[in-house]
Amino acid sequence: MPEGPEVKTVARTLACEMVGHELGELWHSHHRLRAAVDYSLLRRVENTVVDGVSAYGKVLFISVDQKPAIMAQLGMTGQLTVTSTKTPVLTHTHLRWPLKDTGRELRYVDPRRFGLIAPCDEEQKEAIINRLGPDPFLMTDNDYTSVIEAMRRSRRVIKDILLDQSIIVGVGNIYASEALFLAKINPSRAGSDISISEYQGLIKAVVVVLTQALKNCGTTFSNYVDGSGKKGDNLAFLKVFQKDGEPCQECRTPIIRIKQAGRSTFYCHQCQA
Repeated sequence: MPEGPEVKTVARTLACEMVGHELGELWHSHHRLRAAVDYSLLRRVENTVVDGVSAYGKVLFISVDQKPAIMAQLGMTGQLTVTSTKTPVLTHTHLRWPLKDTGRELRYVDPRRFGLIAPCDEEQKEAIINRLGPDPFLMTDNDYTSVIEAMRRSRRVIKDILLDQSIIVGVGNIYASEALFLAKINPSRAGSDISISEYQGLIKAVVVVLTQALKNCGTTFSNYVDGSGKKGDNLAFLKVFQKDGEPCQECRTPIIRIKQAGRSTFYCHQCQA
């Protein structure tokens, strides 16, 4: 599933393709996405000019007239790209939105249909963001304090806490394992048993890992591509994720894979004792 760096990369690349261009007539499939979409409201954005594309955590926003108009969540297999109108249409394409006078169009492809494209106004955008924790790319000193306090109150294992988007956004399975390795914290430790100094190191590790991924345009294992259809380059920079059995880059101990809440976690039991 695309995480914070991937969604920010999609937003950045879509902005290059879409800002300043007028949206034409919307086409959509009749398949339900993660939730029902009111396409009549989306059609109100036809014939308007896109002036911004941004992301907060794993949620993407497209604005017209300096106001949010569309929100997108890519789910597990969603791809939101701008491509030539002459490019063959893939089987699981659920939205096509021409950019007038460009010969190009915005397309949403999602085989598993766990994602969502929906109308979104200012009030709805604010409500979405208010349900989420701070964005690691935008955190203030007060955010650091509130995030650490929220994590320390929890008896859940720290890996699960990092995945809780109401505490901190943009961290998914890949970057949780990577940040815990960088901070040298065992993923099975309870949040309440971790010290403030360890948390300070962990939050810094989260920022480092996400920043690196953003610089490398995200991590592609299977479906993820940016807004222009390109794969990310961050796979080569991962230290532990999907490297079970391989030697740790720090101590040469084999990386271990365990299951936590139905997801795979990768760590070094020597470095993260």
